Amino acid sequence: MHTVHTIKGIYSYASNPCTTKPCLPGMVYAVLADGTYYYIIVQNNFVFENLSYQGYKPELGAPVEVTGYLSSDRDIFSRTFFKIELISLKPAK
Repeated sequence: MHTVHTIKGIYSYASNPCTTKPCLPGMVYAVLADGTYYYIIVQNNFVFENLSYQGYKPELGAPVEVTGYLSSDRDIFSRTFFKIELISLKPAK
């Protein structure tokens, strides 16, 4: 059962977690909240290009509110990272 979560934080561009061997370096979009990156996922994929959602296209560093299904995973080094499968994205109030 998936629970919907809402996270308020800063729209960010971060190094993607290493999920393949060898690692494929890249940058993906995330929300930084309380020192933790929540990687934005759409159809089970990281978002590599700036996202436009229902007419809203946030700038890097903008305060945003993202709602979605929160999950955690581990990279190949067994480090935990968090993903949020996007339901909505809007400016934080």
